[in-house]
Amino acid sequence: ACAARRVIAQADALEGEPVLERVQKGRRLLGVSRKALYRISHLAMAYQLTGDRRYLERGERELKAVCSFSDWNPSHFLDVGEMAFAVALGYDWLYDGLSEASRAEIAEGLYRLGLQSGLREAGWKRMTNNWGQVCRSGLIGVALALCDRYPEDAARLLEECVEGGCCRGGG
Repeated sequence: ACAARRVIAQADALEGEPVLERVQKGRRLLGVSRKALYRISHLAMAYQLTGDRRYLERGERELKAVCSFSDWNPSHFLDVGEMAFAVALGYDWLYDGLSEASRAEIAEGLYRLGLQSGLREAGWKRMTNNWGQVCRSGLIGVALALCDRYPEDAARLLEECVEGGCCRGGG
């Protein structure tokens, strides 16, 4: 109960904050990706715990904001991995409360910025440190979140996440 109250309080604290914007610092978008993960996970969990639509609506705004970015900075793929995880988690946890139009908008952004980036970029596949774990877990979340809408691409990405990963001896 104490942890639940903390999550709800942290979600409440976001009320006056503007939604995230694509602000790259140097060659990284990682700060924005981490803020997205923090915000979306707290808002989605608060919604799951309370059913209060304020959390759903704020989470939806955050999801739409990051899904409208031009990219999630695939040149520093850790940024994509963290953002992909945040959006896949929020899409899943808020799904039942979202309109079909919002689901489609978020899914399209997740597909364009997460799934397609994962299929297009190769560097994350060679990572054997924590980057590999973060990138793979984010992209696995994307593949699972989008398997109904984009089954062939999701299956291909999931296969690429497993190939060469620690479970196959690649790191």
